[in-house]
Amino acid sequence: MANAILDRVTGLIDGFTIGRADDDDTRAIVRSTLLEEARDPFAARLTIRLAGLLVLCFVVWAMLTPLYELTTATGTILPEGFVQQVQHLEGGTVKRVMVDDDQKVKAGDPLVELDDLAIRAELTKAESKLASLDLTAERLAAFVEERDVGLKSDSDLTGIRGSQEAAGRTQSNLRDAQLAVVQAEIDARESEIEGLLSQIEVTREEQTLVTARAEDYRAAAKRGAISRREAEAVWRDKLKVDGDMLRLKGQLNGARAGLAEARSRQMEVRAQLSTDALERLTSVETDRAEAREQVAQLRDRLKRTTITAPVSGRIQAVAVRGPGAVVAPGEVVLQIVPDHEDVFAQVEIPAESIGYVEPGMPAVVKVTTYDFARFGGVDGVVDRVSPSNRVTEDGRQVFTARIKLDSDYVGPTAAGRVVRPGMTVVADIRTGEKSVLTFLLKPLRVLADGAMTER
Repeated sequence: MANAILDRVTGLIDGFTIGRADDDDTRAIVRSTLLEEARDPFAARLTIRLAGLLVLCFVVWAMLTPLYELTTATGTILPEGFVQQVQHLEGGTVKRVMVDDDQKVKAGDPLVELDDLAIRAELTKAESKLASLDLTAERLAAFVEERDVGLKSDSDLTGIRGSQEAAGRTQSNLRDAQLAVVQAEIDARESEIEGLLSQIEVTREEQTLVTARAEDYRAAAKRGAISRREAEAVWRDKLKVDGDMLRLKGQLNGARAGLAEARSRQMEVRAQLSTDALERLTSVETDRAEAREQVAQLRDRLKRTTITAPVSGRIQAVAVRGPGAVVAPGEVVLQIVPDHEDVFAQVEIPAESIGYVEPGMPAVVKVTTYDFARFGGVDGVVDRVSPSNRVTEDGRQVFTARIKLDSDYVGPTAAGRVVRPGMTVVADIRTGEKSVLTFLLKPLRVLADGAMTER
């Protein structure tokens, strides 16, 4: 069949070339060429079919094979508890620095010691004032309770104790003197009352006798046994004794009133002295409370002159280097990166890519310290994204995202490639996936979107 086709083609060529090229060489060349082209048509068809099959397989593979859409963000590794800023409340002059950068410390270890000379002087003064107030309060309490002072013995307070005891004795002597004057009056009134009672008793007996005699004389006068004049004389004696009795009773009442007044004055003097002492004691107690609070504050300040580590960790960013440096109130002296705490990656996502990032998306964190091509990265998940953006120093608008890491090691734990706070990272956040065909057709879609829109 192939030969028949060849003959027909040759005939056509011969007819076409008659009158133009009659030589046999031309026909021979044409015939040989056709023979070469028509030598194996099966191989040509097979080649075409294989090429089509390969194209079809590639299209199917491109449709089924996914590629991840990634949002790249840069950031740093931070500890879960954040870096501890070690500050000092009051500030002061550095006396000694006991740590250096990258040194490991435990919670409570001393870090920096400040000069405490001025604070110790203030504390000594405040403690002396408090001790003096304590002795004053004890002396006043003893005066109010009318007991011996009996101040506590302390070798450091000998002078203060002696002056307080002298003041207590003087105050007690003054009270005793005032009360003694009143007591003397009370004693005089009691003696007067006692004398009047004796006189009244004698006068009462005399009154009894005179009254009986007067009654007898009156009866005798009525009988005419004696003269009326004699009876009247005896009756006048009776009236005189009655008058003496009334006078003595009046004096007794006056003496008793005077005694009551003296006793009242004695109580008034005692109460006034106690009231004055109590008022003074109240004022002293107020001063004691203030002094006690001042001493507590100064002791706390003295304790804070030695700055200690709040947590266990590693020292970084020591701001003071030696004695004589001045620490301002509230100034950060150094930082401590906590140990034994989980770490996370805090990254900055460009504002134009934030619309694709949501919490829960997987991410691969590449720690720049370790070669990603050799050791790989650390898997993680986007934990949260900041609600608003911020502007960086170079003017970029970024959102802050937190990526929770599945491990704090790059690669196997035994390899020792630890992820530590402060390391820089590059995070690839998987925001979605597309097929290879979609990526290949994207340029065509872009051209189609812009086609026939030119001006």
